[in-house]
Amino acid sequence: MTLLERIEKYLKDRHISATRFGRRAVGDPRFVLDLRQGRKPRRRTLERLEAYLQSVESTDPDCIKSEGECARQADNSDLQHPARVLPRRARRPGLADRSSTQ
Repeated sequence: MTLLERIEKYLKDRHISATRFGRRAVGDPRFVLDLRQGRKPRRRTLERLEAYLQSVESTDPDCIKSEGECARQADNSDLQHPARVLPRRARRPGLADRSSTQ
């Protein structure tokens, strides 16, 4: 089974989108879409992907049937992304300057 086939099976079995998988697994929402277009991932990316797949395959099988409560709990990795943690002004300083002058 190729890497892409393994990922496609995972997406189908877990009912999640390709972008969500890419964000969770390697921090790149376009990862699966690019793989479908022929992207060749680097060794480090493959290592991160393999570690992610092993960690989710070892979880409780009752939790991974759908995007239910267990899947949402596993999605905490998205919350640790810097863009999600910082307030809007910290991400886009020019926006705060413009709104205060108008």
